[in-house]
Amino acid sequence: SDETYEFFATRKEELKKEYDTWQETYDAWKEANPDLASVLEKAVSKERLSADEVLAMIPEGSGSAEATRASGSNIINNIAEALPTYVSGSADLHGSNKNYIKGGGDFGSGLGKDYAGKNFYYGIREHGMGGIANGIAYGGIFTPSCATFLVFADYMRATMRIASLAEIPVSYILTHDSIGVGEDGPTHQPV
Repeated sequence: SDETYEFFATRKEELKKEYDTWQETYDAWKEANPDLASVLEKAVSKERLSADEVLAMIPEGSGSAEATRASGSNIINNIAEALPTYVSGSADLHGSNKNYIKGGGDFGSGLGKDYAGKNFYYGIREHGMGGIANGIAYGGIFTPSCATFLVFADYMRATMRIASLAEIPVSYILTHDSIGVGEDGPTHQPV
């Protein structure tokens, strides 16, 4: 109908004005922040370093004996330096999993957190954590990882399976995978 054509023609003009205003704002931001704009544009276009390129940026370990989660912490922080869009989260176990991105800030609002933070606090919700990490990866800009104890992986098995089937770039970090960890008792041991 003529009314429908008229409605959509008007709406198209309105949206074009909004888009042009947004584009002007973005262009000004891009000019003022060329490094951040480059990171954003690479992320949006899904231009990522290969696994080999990331591994090449990680320095060799010291060779001294340490817990695998301590080694993992060093590697996670090296990855975060190499990939500005790398984020990490934990199901209330950052201190134990050691997957905290140092200097990355905490994501959220209030209590010292902000929306530029790279560390997510999921609470004791492994399934929710896995689902949110998958959603972040589906968005395409960020490369997420999340961590919990191996024994709690059962709670997020479905989200891990979906990430695998969908081939989305989520790293699931599972620590405390041995009978040798006993300080938390049998409820936290996988065997």
